[in-house]
Amino acid sequence: DVAARVRVHPMVELGGAYDYINAYGNTTGADPLDRLPHNRAEGWAQVTPYRRISILGRVRYVGTSIDQNNMLPAYTVIDATVTAP
Repeated sequence: DVAARVRVHPMVELGGAYDYINAYGNTTGADPLDRLPHNRAEGWAQVTPYRRISILGRVRYVGTSIDQNNMLPAYTVIDATVTAP
């Protein structure tokens, strides 16, 4: 697992993360848990134009996985959030 975050400007923060999961067991095989992908990654950008307003955009990737012996395809999710108390 690796994750990083950097503030590139007083109002802008960028980050990303990557996870590799290998749950191999001698008796359970290469994919013992349903829907557990081997690869996951995400990247995000957060902008705070004013002290009380925050805008967050995130992209998440989840790799292929197996569910009851059926291969599930990889997918990508895009999120956007605006927060103002």
